[in-house]
Amino acid sequence: MAESVIYIVDDIDASVEYLCPSTHQTVTQSYFRKTWTSIASSGCDDGWFSYAFNGTRVKISAGITRWAQGDYSVQLDGDKMLLETGDGAYDSGQLADGLHTVTYAMGNTALFPAFDYLTVTAGESTAMKGRTVMLDDTNSAIQYSGKGWTTHNLTKATFDYSTGPYLDTAHWTNTIGDSFQVSFVGDSVAVYGILTDTTSDGNFTLEYTLDDGAIKEVVYLANTTIQPIPMARLFQVDLDAGKHVLTVNITDVINSYPIAFDFVAYNASYNSITDMYSTSSSGGTGSSHKSTHIGAIVGGVVGGLVFVALCGLFFYITKKRTQRQQRTRAAATVIGRNYNPQLGMSARLI
Repeated sequence: MAESVIYIVDDIDASVEYLCPSTHQTVTQSYFRKTWTSIASSGCDDGWFSYAFNGTRVKISAGITRWAQGDYSVQLDGDKMLLETGDGAYDSGQLADGLHTVTYAMGNTALFPAFDYLTVTAGESTAMKGRTVMLDDTNSAIQYSGKGWTTHNLTKATFDYSTGPYLDTAHWTNTIGDSFQVSFVGDSVAVYGILTDTTSDGNFTLEYTLDDGAIKEVVYLANTTIQPIPMARLFQVDLDAGKHVLTVNITDVINSYPIAFDFVAYNASYNSITDMYSTSSSGGTGSSHKSTHIGAIVGGVVGGLVFVALCGLFFYITKKRTQRQQRTRAAATVIGRNYNPQLGMSARLI
């Protein structure tokens, strides 16, 4: 059975409606796309932000960064606000496929809540084109190769003041030659992970290829802080819309320091999950040289039409010439048969 399709919405996305004074922050690392939003007023207790979506489930990552526990409220589809107590996370559970609205509220500014992102599980009603789809490191679509991979944290990393790994999972390795591969249908792709402290020892090095080498790049990664950095974007590349295959290979590690892969995020180029499944099951991959292929196709079509037109014109001219020659020979025969030198040309025909 195919796994659920999940898309992510960042805290600063225009589709998120803020209902009270809020503070938007940009940071160097540790949060998705390096941003988070917090409350700036106790009035947010009546409603901090809301989001409308078509889908079957919604999860909110709004970690409480002080004391790790607190009270907050969530309203779904206009029902009564429900009081929650915990770390700020919310999971709606399974919903009927269709339009839903979730509203999140928290008014205790002393808790310093940090809303980072929310995710939606897509349904048949979900418009997918342009959405950022998440493939967690545990997703069966990602195929790992090599003996060094493990899901056990190879460091003593803690993430008290950040969102931590997506779904609290990651694939770790410190082995050169380990790799993974994933197929997707989209027009851009990015890989996120956890960078451990390399201080000034050097760089992690990885190589990624797309579509059997249509794109091939080497990436050098380093973390000179004293803490592991989660939600670190390791690389990102734009592509032509279509089916693609990404392969990532570890080519160098620093003093056996580990690196972790958290998730793959791609920009969907299909309209619905039904379209995605049908495109994924078809053969072939997209091209990284869209204009070249389109030009070749258009040139081939135009050239073919010109060839057909020239052939038609050639046969038309040949046919006309043949008919004219036949009429000339026929006329010559008649003239020769009826010509009277005594009467001249006026007596040719009777």
